[in-house]
Parts: sequence; structure tokens; C-alpha cells
Amino acid sequence: MRVHARRMPGGGAAQVELGEGAVAADLVRALGMPTAASLVLRGGRPLPLDAPVGDGEVFDVIYVASGG
Repeated sequence: MRVHARRMPGGGAAQVELGEGAVAADLVRALGMPTAASLVLRGGRPLPLDAPVGDGEVFDVIYVASGG
């Protein structure tokens, strides 16, 4: 299945090929981003990393950094 992802900040858009039964964490890993520091949004709403993703869906994947 193919999904569309917008990487933030500043990473642009990508079409990502995922296997059947993929979840949001698979999308994050396919983008080369760490699952522990990423937030996935579908339709502007946060999505749990274990939530299934569907063919043709559009996601925003945000790298969340913190520091002191």
C-alpha cells in the first residue's frame, strides 16, 4: 500500500510504500525517523503508533525534540 507523508519540520513530502497490516510506527521507521521522538497526525489529530494505516491516506509526521 502507498501512503503520503509530510515530514516536519522542513522535510517535505514523500510517498511511502508499506506492507499490508502496517501501523503508524512502520510509517515513521520507513521515513528514517525515531518512533520515540515522532508524532503522527491523520487529519490533524494525533494517531497512536500502533494504529493501522490505510492505502492512500495522508499523514503529517512530526519530529518532536526537547532539550534543556
